[in-house]
Amino acid sequence: MLVSSIQVHPVNRRPLHVDLFAVRMTEELTVEVQLVGQGIAPATENGGTLMHPVSSVRVRALPGDLPDVLTYDLSSLVDYDASITVADLTPPEGVTIQAEPTEVIARVLAPRVEEEPVAGEAAEGEAAAEGEAGAEGAEGETSNDNGEG
Repeated sequence: MLVSSIQVHPVNRRPLHVDLFAVRMTEELTVEVQLVGQGIAPATENGGTLMHPVSSVRVRALPGDLPDVLTYDLSSLVDYDASITVADLTPPEGVTIQAEPTEVIARVLAPRVEEEPVAGEAAEGEAAAEGEAGAEGAEGETSNDNGEG
């Protein structure tokens, strides 16, 4: 028997009902299996963010051969260009993965860093801002002198 679905109470989160699925041990099943990354991606040590675009894959196998999870090693993510695809997974014997081999399951994104302006550019920007503020103040004084009295 396999668990097909579980109904949970909305307030106390206790199971209310479980649907079971009777299987024949000689017929292959297609089910979703969770993907679990093992280890540490070296590219995250430089501030990168580990992304998991895909959290599960469909597999086909006999009920006795179905894995609970499929694990993969994150140590191959040494830079921001590296990625782990479905083709990199090694399923147990008797298990066939039914997903595109090129589908990315893990990668590291480069950190987003705002570039600080160069010291010379910053000084020019501040001088221009002060000049504009001074011009606005001068215009304001002129309009007050001419308009109201």
